[in-house]
Amino acid sequence: MPGAGAGMVPVENPVILQGYQESSNVAPLREMVDLVNIARAYEANQKLIQSRDKIMERTLETLT
Repeated sequence: MPGAGAGMVPVENPVILQGYQESSNVAPLREMVDLVNIARAYEANQKLIQSRDKIMERTLETLT
């Protein structure tokens, strides 16, 4: 609750300038490129883990 004497003062001629009220700091194209790079790195790591898993499986089969 506002204090005594505090109130809203109407603006006579409000003006909204384009680009001043809200601007984004995100570059969509850059974010898409980064997302593709992350997906490629994830896929490469996934394939590496799968190949290491197959090698370990063969090693264990050989030992048993």
